[in-house]
Amino acid sequence: MGGQVGVDSRPSAGSRFWFTAELQVECDDDTAAAALWGQRALLVDDLAEARLPLRQQLQMFGLKVDDFDDPAAAIERAVAEKAAGRGYDVLLLDHRMAPHDGPQTLGRLRAMLGTTLPPAILVSADDDELSHRKALAAGFIGLLPKPVSSTKLHDILAGVLLGASPCRAPQATALGPSEVLLRARHHGSRVLLAEDSPINQEVARELLCATGLAVDVVGNGQQAVDRALSGRYDLVLMDIQMPEVDGLEAARRIRAGGRSALPIVAMTASAYGEDRQDCLDAGMNDHVAKPVDPKRLYATLARWLPSDATRVVTPADAPQLVPLPQQLRLQEQLAGIERQDVEREMHVAGGSPDLLMRLLHFFVEAYGDTTIALTPGHTYSLRGACATVGAVRLAAA
Repeated sequence: MGGQVGVDSRPSAGSRFWFTAELQVECDDDTAAAALWGQRALLVDDLAEARLPLRQQLQMFGLKVDDFDDPAAAIERAVAEKAAGRGYDVLLLDHRMAPHDGPQTLGRLRAMLGTTLPPAILVSADDDELSHRKALAAGFIGLLPKPVSSTKLHDILAGVLLGASPCRAPQATALGPSEVLLRARHHGSRVLLAEDSPINQEVARELLCATGLAVDVVGNGQQAVDRALSGRYDLVLMDIQMPEVDGLEAARRIRAGGRSALPIVAMTASAYGEDRQDCLDAGMNDHVAKPVDPKRLYATLARWLPSDATRVVTPADAPQLVPLPQQLRLQEQLAGIERQDVEREMHVAGGSPDLLMRLLHFFVEAYGDTTIALTPGHTYSLRGACATVGAVRLAAA
């Protein structure tokens, strides 16, 4: 949530436990509440334990709710109500239903209601960027993640039903809170990325530049030490396994060189156990596991980048996401490769098929030469790169 937690304690005096967090401003507007009252909602979910609590939440906001566990029956009711001049104001369709899921149900409703189709919200347990994009492509106005909170439900209803409501409903492709925080408070902050794998370099560089951070890249620990001690950086993102000088030793040398306040975040193969403790013992502040998860990376950066970070004159531009159809075509192509984890690939690439395609090309260029002897260091690098691009069968081998 973009915050920190800590404790101050003195013997015989007492202790203070504190935390900070980035919170959204809640709607507290009588006009918005009054406007929701009396609106008609059609709710479809084949699981009673999920449908009934959501119906109660909708009724608490003053909506009149017709709920169904059968998509076919719901479609029949929607058509009948429209013919009688009592159309619904909003549809809430569960993602995974039988025999027709949420997108299929919406397609059938669109075929029958045409331009009179009311705005539809997809209710789903999947809350990642790709799921939001798929919901938009299917014609939904937004995605409501499960478990459904009253705040999220109110906000998306306000956005869908009120349009110019004082509270803006979250967009289906909205940035995560940590990414928003990075863009707002740390745009132009200087980050030194120390990573020897060209695949991981490209992934990390793209994810960092997407939030407006200025990134310098080095390929080994000694270069990281030299740059950190001679340059003005706001944070160092340090791989652990690197040639010449590994990340742990590089961190020790940076601390010994007088940079005690410079945040150093490790990139490790494991986020638990000895790896984590070794990083802390070497003077690092935190760690993120590889393959890098964008949300965790952004949350960690937001936690450790100083608020008075150095700014550069020309911030890095965020890469443009390729339209969804190209993304789906790429996924279909990759799905035919045995034991290729396409979902992991797209997640690591931040939902960008353009970046994923470049990573695959980098992978072939960097590791396609089968005449190179597989030294332990080369094997470690290859295995990490396989994990990044989703080549699970090759990684296992």
